[in-house]
Amino acid sequence: MRKVLVHCLSLLVTVAIISCSSRSSVSQIDGVVTIDVPAYENDSIQMPSISQLFDTVNIVLETGGIETLIGGTISDIKICCDTLIIFSNNVFQLFDMNGRFIRKIDRLGRGPGEYINIIRHFEVDEEQHHIIVFDRGSGFKRYTLSGKFVNIVRYEHDAVDFAILPDGGYVLFSPFSKTPEGGLWMVDAQGNFKRNLISYDDLNISVIVGSRWLTHVNDSIIGFPGLEDIIYHVTNDTIFPAFHIISEIIDPDEVQEEGKLRSYYKDNYLESDRLVSFNLQTIVEPYRFVKTVFDKKNGKATYLFTASTINHPGIPKDNRLPNFLLNQKEYFFNELSTFSITNNDDLKAKYPGITEESNPIIQIFRSK
Repeated sequence: MRKVLVHCLSLLVTVAIISCSSRSSVSQIDGVVTIDVPAYENDSIQMPSISQLFDTVNIVLETGGIETLIGGTISDIKICCDTLIIFSNNVFQLFDMNGRFIRKIDRLGRGPGEYINIIRHFEVDEEQHHIIVFDRGSGFKRYTLSGKFVNIVRYEHDAVDFAILPDGGYVLFSPFSKTPEGGLWMVDAQGNFKRNLISYDDLNISVIVGSRWLTHVNDSIIGFPGLEDIIYHVTNDTIFPAFHIISEIIDPDEVQEEGKLRSYYKDNYLESDRLVSFNLQTIVEPYRFVKTVFDKKNGKATYLFTASTINHPGIPKDNRLPNFLLNQKEYFFNELSTFSITNNDDLKAKYPGITEESNPIIQIFRSK
């Protein structure tokens, strides 16, 4: 069955490639949208105003004591019940939507109801108001927003990312295991294996440490940037190709010798009901970086050709696409570190009083 699925997907990809030989920026073949990313900036490429795509909220986090200092890298951010949940250094810190500290949840340990080896990302059950973590070697653990342990669904197989499905089950991703529970697969709400979606042997992708692979498009769809530059959509029971990304900067001729990394990578794939965002970057000379945002509402794709989205010369401030880090359905998140603020005159003027000892600024972009 998997062989048939992969063969069908390959046919879809082949049709998309042939049909896009005209190099149009966006086209759609048999339900698969093809996004053609230009290799270089040209006069016909117009960047939109950020305000045309997003309603933006900047949360300046208070620094009222060591308990409220985030410190280190932010691994994941979610919003639940008008509460901003930030996960960093194995600790959850909760803030209201004005940036005021609520509480800290730190259940690190080996005791009952504690976690010891959770992956970098977490989920929220918006109906139950629960935080869900995947504790390696243990399973899926749930906590209330007050930090109370709820329950555990035992599951022993490892994964680097997971997402909760609408039926209460889970989809998991691991690029390291050749067993059926490897690649991309599903388990039910009790942790029982359901089916493999993409096998380890069929992945054909390079692992970027710390990347978020699974993203909530909406309440019923999980997105996954999979093999051969295809972005897949996963539901309770199915997986299907949704977007095909092609570009001259990722031409097959640029692939390095067999057994080594490809000459490019794509990362920061995020998707909401309206928008798709991702980066393309070469890893061999000439180094090129393109941030792409595709608006599903009007079928238009826009691009930013730079490796520095804050200091790109010649682009009006409102047009500087942020380097979106994470998303939760219609929310896209970006972190402005204290270092980036204190070393940029424009940002220092916008956020007065921020020092190296402050918390970062969390930018929340909600697609219109």
